[in-house]
Amino acid sequence: MKKLTFVEAAIEVLRSEGHPMTAGEITQLAVRRGLIHTEGKTPAASMVSELYVGIRHASFPIERLAEAGVSRAKRGSVRWKLKVGK
Repeated sequence: MKKLTFVEAAIEVLRSEGHPMTAGEITQLAVRRGLIHTEGKTPAASMVSELYVGIRHASFPIERLAEAGVSRAKRGSVRWKLKVGK
């Protein structure tokens, strides 16, 4: 199977699962399904980085959901989902 980029793998996982997920959950399923391969020790951190860079662009097909905290999202509340129609 062809290895995908982290973003492509996230799209594939979110599409197949059909519900919002954390970056850790997305990464775990992507690795388990063989969609991505990484030698790094923190693949979930790489996934988070790619997702946060991507959402800066209006055309990015994934959106971030989070509960607001004082200055940032509440810890553990960030979920990612596909935009409607993507």
